[in-house]
Amino acid sequence: MTPPPPASPSAAAVSADQISLKCLLVSGNRHVFTFPATTTVQQAKKQIFQEWPKEKPESPGNLRLLYLGKFLLDNTLLVDNRLVPGQTSTVHLTVKAVAGPEVPKPTKASGGTDDDAPACQCTIL
Repeated sequence: MTPPPPASPSAAAVSADQISLKCLLVSGNRHVFTFPATTTVQQAKKQIFQEWPKEKPESPGNLRLLYLGKFLLDNTLLVDNRLVPGQTSTVHLTVKAVAGPEVPKPTKASGGTDDDAPACQCTIL
């Protein structure tokens, strides 16, 4: 019988009253954060924002944590979202898209029409 592989150092370092989050970024990068179990999602996002690598989003409010197919609400505790203290849980970290600048409607003076028909105002990032 083969012995089980040794536990990873990050998993072994989590105490029973803490929650460890392994954040998966859209880029494929991973980073592990450890929080007290009574931390709110908003507090966790602020800490993640402060330790963000290189290009930061505009604010912690633009970060979204996804766990078990559900976006975690800012005013909830990590432990209330089925995250188990003493274990490392994998969450997806996404950045909320920021609305682009408003595009003015064309007028007759600029060669457009003055009717209020819907028009495409797509912004490609």
